[in-house]
Amino acid sequence: MKKIQGIAILAVLVVVALVIWLPKGTKKGQSSSNALAPLANKTVELPNLEDKKRTAYKEWGRNPFVWPSEEAEARVQLNLSGVIWDEESPYALINGEVVHAGDEIGGMKVERIEENRVILSDGVSQEVLVIE
Repeated sequence: MKKIQGIAILAVLVVVALVIWLPKGTKKGQSSSNALAPLANKTVELPNLEDKKRTAYKEWGRNPFVWPSEEAEARVQLNLSGVIWDEESPYALINGEVVHAGDEIGGMKVERIEENRVILSDGVSQEVLVIE
């Protein structure tokens, strides 16, 4: 009697497994790749990831996974020589290099450019450069 019950339970499990794993829409003799043929012509649009940074740890402060080196700790002396002021896209001349908001120079990120000063940030602290 126990042998018959064991065989019945095994048969039920096999049937359930076939129902679950057998792709829907496949007919006898039809491969599962043919069942997915209508999906092959559909296109999927992926989001544009080029504009997004993978990580933005500088906005959080120091990266906890990188040990700061002595070279990174040594700050470059930055001198603001001039500002080309325009409300929509201002530019600044720092150490002979033209920069705008979002650029990096000397390990600092240009946060904001105002008419007579530039605000830089390293993610932890801010530095204000005034036209000399």
